Amino acid sequence: MKKYLKGKTWIDWVKVLLALDIAIVGIGLIFQESLQILANLLGPVSRIIFGILYLILAARIIKNVFPDLYNDLRNPSPASDTDKVIQEKKSVGEIVDMTTEKVDRFVQDRTKEVKDEIKKVLEE
Repeated sequence: MKKYLKGKTWIDWVKVLLALDIAIVGIGLIFQESLQILANLLGPVSRIIFGILYLILAARIIKNVFPDLYNDLRNPSPASDTDKVIQEKKSVGEIVDMTTEKVDRFVQDRTKEVKDEIKKVLEE
């Protein structure tokens, strides 16, 4: 079991938590009960966090299922004057990519800070 857990990053654990929450929601749908435990754990704050994670997960699934659509949204080819105006604005794909990169960088920075604090506490 150790070899499976070794070398996992924090993002891997977030993915596992998200997968578990989705599985629990699926089981709740089967039994017609509201079993969403993790999203309701800390009240509105955790619901917002899990809502954002669900949106990111949905965007990634759509990106994987429809890669051509994603590429077209990311790099539109102008056919008329209205398309040229749209091209000047950022596409939906670019906005999603930029947002996920910013969130990832923010969380990684916070993770480094937490690791440093844990190391300080453990060394004392």
